[in-house]
Amino acid sequence: MYKVLKPCAETYKLAGEAIKRGKVIVVPTDAVYAVVCDAFNKEAVERLREIRQSPQDKPLSLIIDKKDIDKYCHIKNETYKSIIDALLPGKVSFLVNKKGDIFTDAVPNSDAICIFWQDNETKGVYEESGTVLAISSANKAGLPEAITLEQAISFFEDEVELFIDSGEERGNKGTTQLDIRNDSISIMRESPMFPLVEINKVLEAKGIPALRKV
Repeated sequence: MYKVLKPCAETYKLAGEAIKRGKVIVVPTDAVYAVVCDAFNKEAVERLREIRQSPQDKPLSLIIDKKDIDKYCHIKNETYKSIIDALLPGKVSFLVNKKGDIFTDAVPNSDAICIFWQDNETKGVYEESGTVLAISSANKAGLPEAITLEQAISFFEDEVELFIDSGEERGNKGTTQLDIRNDSISIMRESPMFPLVEINKVLEAKGIPALRKV
């Protein structure tokens, strides 16, 4: 029988223990409810895709603490590192190149990975699990993403061990996505939750040049 728990230190501890045991759990993000698991656990990653009814080669995004990004990702220059430091945690994701032969189950057949770090329940789960988390929206493939706990439960029920209930409907606006793999930054997606004008206010306050749409 699945559990539904409110966000708190004890919930994050239980969630972290579940992740360490290879379980899939549901957690709210800034945009939607999401399913997460240990990105290094092949069986857990396969299970996450299975319950979503997704192809087993579908790439998953990754939750990585910004202090750990250098460990796993190639960041081209110090300016890009400063941008990451200024914008994370936040409603933005980055496309980067991974270091070496890692995350091959979560992101097969690609050196590019999409990374998140947000100041919400996902952060608490990450810190207690002690591992990079693979993440995808909480829904069955082809169906709308869950923006409420009730929707997430209706999709999965006992297919996951634990649901974390934020008590609030999510906004379903997605994140702004920046591709920082090349010499110039590409804005792959702009979200109303964190539009470019707001991003540039943050960057300019840190003395970092504003980003421009190409």
